[in-house]
Amino acid sequence: MPLAMELDSVQPRRSFTGALSRARSGFSGWLQRWTRWEFWPPYMFYPPVIAYIAYLGIRFRSGTLFTAANPAIPAGGFVGESKYQILEQLKNAAEWLPSSTLVACGAPSQRLAEAQEFMRRHELQFPVVLKPDAGQRGSGVAIVRSRQQLCEYLTHSSFPAILQEYVPGEEYGVFYYRYPGSERGRVFSVTEKRMPVLRGDGKRTLEELRSGPTAVAPSSSMAGIRLPQTWKKSLTASPRRLTASSSGALTSVFLRGETS
Repeated sequence: MPLAMELDSVQPRRSFTGALSRARSGFSGWLQRWTRWEFWPPYMFYPPVIAYIAYLGIRFRSGTLFTAANPAIPAGGFVGESKYQILEQLKNAAEWLPSSTLVACGAPSQRLAEAQEFMRRHELQFPVVLKPDAGQRGSGVAIVRSRQQLCEYLTHSSFPAILQEYVPGEEYGVFYYRYPGSERGRVFSVTEKRMPVLRGDGKRTLEELRSGPTAVAPSSSMAGIRLPQTWKKSLTASPRRLTASSSGALTSVFLRGETS
């Protein structure tokens, strides 16, 4: 049999094997998204919360009872609260907080000038963090690493944004509460937030690394990642973070911490 005919007969088998591998990987990712609660969609969480809020409202005859959870935050921090206003209330703890400023809506050139002046005044270097003042679950959070990225974010965003000093290191969420009238509060839980990291081999793309029989990505941390169209290039062996910040919206993995 001529070599060209042999190659033609091999090609369909490779295509079928590749399609089968991608289908198997897709099903595995779908299954793991439903077995790891971090990757569940909001409509899986909120109906029980809404039902319980309705129950409390009926029981105590108050439709806004739930907003008393955080009296110092408008609507109790239920939705749409200003994160910058919350930071302003923590001025007494400024030494423990990253430097932040609010970049209001306006002309892109004016917003860029304000951002650069803030960085100059506080002696900040790139990277810095930009995020919506009233964001939800990490949506819109970006780590900008150059003046060009800063300009692009402020140009294309139509909402007030917080410019914040970037603080590297591990990230934890602390659930603290204090009952009215109590002198001291209590730490109820500590959650470690891990961002998915992928190490390439210099040959395969992100999509190929995520699928196939020799996939190098941990399925538990890749299950919820949606592949950007721009990540079609081969990845090097250097570890690469797949998200900009730890949050439910960005498919981070949440691990149980310990309290004393």
